[in-house]
Amino acid sequence: MNVEFKDKKYVRSTKTDHKPTARKLAEDLYRQIQLESINGRVKHITFKQAAERYFKPRKDSPSASGLKGTMNAVLRIIDGNLKLSELSTKHLYDFVEHRRSEGMKPQTIKHGVQFISAVMKQAKREGYAVADVEVPTISVKATRLI
Repeated sequence: MNVEFKDKKYVRSTKTDHKPTARKLAEDLYRQIQLESINGRVKHITFKQAAERYFKPRKDSPSASGLKGTMNAVLRIIDGNLKLSELSTKHLYDFVEHRRSEGMKPQTIKHGVQFISAVMKQAKREGYAVADVEVPTISVKATRLI
């Protein structure tokens, strides 16, 4: 694909013959180039670094042990060296399916998805490059024991 921005040419391979996918990749590249020209170079952070940055101010909270367990479970499934800008919706759905295959309850899976989402939101607020992903919705039945 060829993208031209401010008299500079960018040439990249989409590594696909599927036109809608190639078009989406070209649009993403163009948006990234626009953002870089406006904001300067974008900072990148790995998922593990972002998760640790998210956990650090919460380590003394009453829910720290649960949060630490959720973080460890997520990092066991999602590669911690993956840049947040490379994290995709597929990674999140794969995470959900992996946890389901382990026999985890929907509420536990939901906690993991919410953790991932919170890590990404915080990193975005801090100015790091974060992929735009669709967060899976996990249905939890409201059951109450009397």
